[in-house]
Amino acid sequence: MHIITEIFTVGFASFARMITGSIVAIIVNNSLRVFGGDIALIIVGILHRVTMFLFMPLFGVVQGMQPIVGFNYGAKKLDRVKEAIKLSLLTTTVIATFGWLIAELFPFAIIGVFTRDAEIIEKGSTIMRIVISVIPLIGIQIVGAALFQSLGKAVPSLILA
Repeated sequence: MHIITEIFTVGFASFARMITGSIVAIIVNNSLRVFGGDIALIIVGILHRVTMFLFMPLFGVVQGMQPIVGFNYGAKKLDRVKEAIKLSLLTTTVIATFGWLIAELFPFAIIGVFTRDAEIIEKGSTIMRIVISVIPLIGIQIVGAALFQSLGKAVPSLILA
């Protein structure tokens, strides 16, 4: 029974992250519908797709890191844990910075993949630059949340989620 409780405790951080994301999306969409109109909803939909495209490789890195960290932490091989963390932080930072650079240099082309409407491309490009401004730092948060989850530390993982 102890193992099942531990599984649910550690898994709760992922559950909370998903639920929180859904609630935020509902609130944002309803607010945009009321205060921003159709164009704002379209832009947010496009930006969501763009950011998810940027995040997918980052999630892949941390999903690969988690079992390595968990197994080596359990085996008391802390040097391997540190190496996995460093490599994951470096990799996610490089990938995120590269994605940010591409989005910063070519915002009109990226938004233009999703629409031909000049107003949406213009406004969406400006908003995208604001939204992605912190993308190079997101690897720290993603690696941190996954790290604490791998170590069975539910509360720090939940806070970072």
